[in-house]
Amino acid sequence: MRKPIITLLILLALCVVSCNNKIESYGPYSIFKKIDDSLTFILTVDNEDESYSYHSNIKLDLKTLVNYHQFFVDKSEAYRKYEMDGDCKIIPIKEADLPTFHVLDNSIYAKDKNHVYDCRNGIITKADVSSFEAINIEGKYSFVTGKDKHHFYFWDKFVTDTTGISRYLKKHD
Repeated sequence: MRKPIITLLILLALCVVSCNNKIESYGPYSIFKKIDDSLTFILTVDNEDESYSYHSNIKLDLKTLVNYHQFFVDKSEAYRKYEMDGDCKIIPIKEADLPTFHVLDNSIYAKDKNHVYDCRNGIITKADVSSFEAINIEGKYSFVTGKDKHHFYFWDKFVTDTTGISRYLKKHD
């Protein structure tokens, strides 16, 4: 019941935002200026229920923008998506090395030659870049976790293997 109401509210908000506030459009992407805040823009993506807000000083290039689940990348920058209080924000990843930046298994994690990132917190400072991987756990309660040669991660935090991730990995290798 909650999902249809949220979807309806999002669609209603998009209708209000779209009233002559469209700034730019290309392919599946459209940018609108927020009515009550001239410093906030809204990005919409065709066939997605979510819309994304970002500060007007961020210059998205819609012609090169690629949507990677929890991240966007365009010709000049990588961005993480962070949902907070019902609003999904686009946050630039200033430290990203674009030629080597890639999202791991359509997950909440990405990495480049220098850093590992999660979409909520940005850089995971203690992660080992060379061995870090995203692990998609499928089952009754599906989730994504991260793993390097030293630790398991939930977002950017170390976690102990109390959920049986090691057993799951051995069983599915």
